[in-house]
Amino acid sequence: MSDELPEGWVDAPLSTLAANHDGRRVPVKASDRLARQGAFSYYGASGVIDTIDGYLFDGPFLLVAEDGANLLSRSTPIAFRADGKFWVNNHAHVVEPHRGIDSRYLEYFLNSFDLQHVVTGTAQPKLTQAALSAITVPVAPEHEQRRIVAKVEELLAEVNRAKARLTKVQTILKRFRQSVLAAACSGELTREWRTRNEGTMCDPVLAATIAGLPISPESSTPWPELPDSWLWVPIEKLLRDESALSYGILKPGDFVRAGVPMVRVMDIDDDGGILRDQVLHVAPQVAAPFVRTKLQPGDVLITVMATVGRAAVVPDDLRGWNVNRAVAVLRLNRAFVRPDYMSLVLRSPYFREVFDAGKLGTAQARINIGDLRGFTVPIPPPNEQQAILAAYASIRENLGETERRVASATRRADNLPQAILLRAFSGDLVPTEAELARLEGRDYEPASLLLERVKGETAARMARKTEVRSKKRKRIAEAP
Repeated sequence: MSDELPEGWVDAPLSTLAANHDGRRVPVKASDRLARQGAFSYYGASGVIDTIDGYLFDGPFLLVAEDGANLLSRSTPIAFRADGKFWVNNHAHVVEPHRGIDSRYLEYFLNSFDLQHVVTGTAQPKLTQAALSAITVPVAPEHEQRRIVAKVEELLAEVNRAKARLTKVQTILKRFRQSVLAAACSGELTREWRTRNEGTMCDPVLAATIAGLPISPESSTPWPELPDSWLWVPIEKLLRDESALSYGILKPGDFVRAGVPMVRVMDIDDDGGILRDQVLHVAPQVAAPFVRTKLQPGDVLITVMATVGRAAVVPDDLRGWNVNRAVAVLRLNRAFVRPDYMSLVLRSPYFREVFDAGKLGTAQARINIGDLRGFTVPIPPPNEQQAILAAYASIRENLGETERRVASATRRADNLPQAILLRAFSGDLVPTEAELARLEGRDYEPASLLLERVKGETAARMARKTEVRSKKRKRIAEAP
């Protein structure tokens, strides 16, 4: 915002623009509200938080958050309008703009104002009544206030429509990613590849026989019909040995700064990656007994508790890490199945259905090792696995670029409201009243005259209230 105000504007403290009604607020404990549920909204620092059987205010007011982390984080608006009959607790200031001051104008300004230097407290930020009243507001002429509000609301509506479209695109991209996984693990992604390479396909039955693998005639999973060259093989037969499927650390105890990094459910993302920024460490003696889950490059991780079905392949730089109890480690016979391909299978929408607790016949959100061992998976010939991974990588790269562009557009859209408000209160969003008056050859009321009128009306109201109180005291004194 420019330090120089537009022509016809004036700076004024909020206390001169609106009356404060904080003294009329009454907090009601949640336990007491349970017995007082009713038809009236009960407001707190972030808006309506309950209903109640009575009201304290009737009419249009502007509420401003008094405390809470949102004063600084601004994840939701700190100023919002309340109209009609309602109740307010002591966590929201109640102000009533004077005539000539548009409540929406004040609302948008307060939501654009940086509170860093007026909020007190760190653990529990607080905007005191005095600090709120002292906030300097750039006041535009009355008609210009309305035009600014109308333009702000027009532009914010466009931003919201754009954000809604971006959200739809994100949903479409997420579904497309799942459809690509489904195509990769059902043979659809390499349909043309099989046609071109029919004469060079590995014999899956011969390969299975050499590897000593049983061939399952069907799968318990809801897969579509697979190509003839693919096999159904139980996971337990794809492991390097009998001990190559294990849960991780059961009781990690206290976490340490320098120890053995431990991968948890939240460290594995939905796209087969392992996040490093919040990984916790356990003492070496805690991890030492869990030799089976000491990670090696090429191990496949799968989440088996809480959020089940996330999977990832361990890269070289995670050698020696471990996992917690909610993550299982699969060490595969790579002569028959590539770890990257197994990760695709475990993340596919078909397998996600199997991971659904209802389909496992239990009410718990977890996969037992015994269940996991018995799952059958679709295994294409090794050279087709390679073709699948190459095709998937190409699509994933293009999809990732699209997702990055959408994410960038979303960030820009998220920043637009603040940019719009900054322009609005710098006088750059609509023609000023002074400019329009010159073009139309007319006079106008600058904000300085508006404030004089507001102050005069406020003083008159205060004088009337003082007179009423004086007469009331006189009647009481003269009463027999």
